[in-house]
Amino acid sequence: MPPPPPFLIWTLRRTGGTTFTRLLHAASAREEVWREPFARHGKLFGLRRRFVEDKDAARLAEGLEVALAARPNIKHCFEVCPARFNAVLLRTATRLGYRHLYLDRRDEAGRIESLEFARLTGAWGRGQAEHVEKALQDGSLRPGPPDAALAARELRRSAVKRQQLFREMKARDTDPFVLFHEDLYAGDILDLFHAAARHCGVTGPLDDDAIADQGSGLSAQNTARLIAALPELEPFRARIAGHLAENAGKLENPFLTRRARRRFWLF
Repeated sequence: MPPPPPFLIWTLRRTGGTTFTRLLHAASAREEVWREPFARHGKLFGLRRRFVEDKDAARLAEGLEVALAARPNIKHCFEVCPARFNAVLLRTATRLGYRHLYLDRRDEAGRIESLEFARLTGAWGRGQAEHVEKALQDGSLRPGPPDAALAARELRRSAVKRQQLFREMKARDTDPFVLFHEDLYAGDILDLFHAAARHCGVTGPLDDDAIADQGSGLSAQNTARLIAALPELEPFRARIAGHLAENAGKLENPFLTRRARRRFWLF
């Protein structure tokens, strides 16, 4: 039996997608999964760098066709890439038969706070978070305060990238399976995983025990309690909350708001 179509998870940093990607890939029967291949240290960063230099969409599409010939499953943090790059990737992946998923986080303040913690401590993965926890406990790591100005710029950049991707998906009539971090780390999530698997054409057995562990938070990095160790955290939180409130319209997440309204209209 041939494997199901490959999947491409469109996400942002600090949404909890690593474990989700691993569990869905394990059931897919596909050989390869590439996590953030277009990131600065990713295996396909060269394609992104070349596109930034020459702006040649046709050349990028040709390069992607060759690079993705094996149809690996992909987790892609789209907010770090140019909008036109993402548009070419969307078109090329769709042409290659990819199924699309969109993973985000409803609590944008929490995502940005987690991003600042990772930037200050280097805790980008679970293993790194465990090392950072020990270093915080023994005093060998003393991170500086989070940068509210830098975080506000990241909020604006992420909002623009979301809106650009939403418009591109709408124009291409791409209807991704949409899910959120909060649903992956709370309660009974088996139905959500099985629905995502059906969307991707995955027929292999899912590891329900591992999925249930994730729903209990056992597979998450769980850095929320470590973030409390950052100095000047409450003033940072207050500034970010104020920025989100003052710019609610500009920072709207269309995958959360417009999509929900569209579903309301339909049903």
